[in-house]
Amino acid sequence: MRETSWLRDELERAKAMGLTVQIEGRTCTYSNPEELLSILEEPSYMLDYLSDDEGKITGICFDRVNERDLIGKADSGTMHKD
Repeated sequence: MRETSWLRDELERAKAMGLTVQIEGRTCTYSNPEELLSILEEPSYMLDYLSDDEGKITGICFDRVNERDLIGKADSGTMHKD
């Protein structure tokens, strides 16, 4: 089982701030945080912040990232190596 304490902390912080949470573009509720954690711990997800026109953070979004996506970006030159 992967370490998910950072994820739990992030979800609790978002709830306290009144932010929306989206997984794969679908809005989720905080009614069952264990369900959110079980969904997010399986495949690899990327955390992104949603903001309004003024730059204020309004939500967080988790999108699934797979190896093919990363390889495609590397091949197209959109990923930079340090």
